[in-house]
Amino acid sequence: MLRLFFVFIGFITLQAEEYPRRFEGKFEQWESKKFALIALFLPPDPVILHAGAHYGEETKELALCWPFGKVMGFEPNPRAFGFSLTNTAFLKNLELYPYALYDREGIEPFYICHGTGGDSYDFEHSSSLLWPSEAMAWHYRGPTIHVECVTLDEWCASKEIEHVDFLRLDLQGAELQALKEAYKILKTIKVIHVETNFFLFRIGTTLYPELREFLEEVGFTLLSHWYREGLTGSAIFINNHFYH
Repeated sequence: MLRLFFVFIGFITLQAEEYPRRFEGKFEQWESKKFALIALFLPPDPVILHAGAHYGEETKELALCWPFGKVMGFEPNPRAFGFSLTNTAFLKNLELYPYALYDREGIEPFYICHGTGGDSYDFEHSSSLLWPSEAMAWHYRGPTIHVECVTLDEWCASKEIEHVDFLRLDLQGAELQALKEAYKILKTIKVIHVETNFFLFRIGTTLYPELREFLEEVGFTLLSHWYREGLTGSAIFINNHFYH
């Protein structure tokens, strides 16, 4: 999300660099080595699920960081999914699935972002199940496709996956929707690394206060949160059962 260079609100244009950097929690100096920090709370052979794999670069990094683990990546955009397959083909501990993680199963519209001009693949990482907000509609132009959605609990049950140690979510605003249909598997998760939002980029965007409140209610504690005030961030939450 931080790759967006401009946010337009009415007639006011704000440079992303004008949003001050902030931090809350512990381990502030670990921003560039988040996976090393997360590894402190995981077994050497964790089960990892990454929703929002895009081109597979971060999913590949997860598989390389935990070579004895099992990594599963979700990416609903067919073009991005194709790249992720190519980029991770050599990894034996990684599986990819062409699905979107959501609060219901079935076929749903997926709004591809090709930027303000509607013709740049550079902005595909900002594609989402959520319709662009009025402030961002002009900048989130692109085609609408239909993708298959799954819920985390039902998908894990269908695959006979009894636990997930590490959940990585980058769903362009739909993080809370996915988490609300994951109550069973959430009890087993040790670490959640999630993108955070302070601005309504899309209709239904999960804003950080609501996301944090939900995760605290289901037994997680904020460990670290790096963010730009009023824009976006990246947070790590730890399951209280495994942390205390």
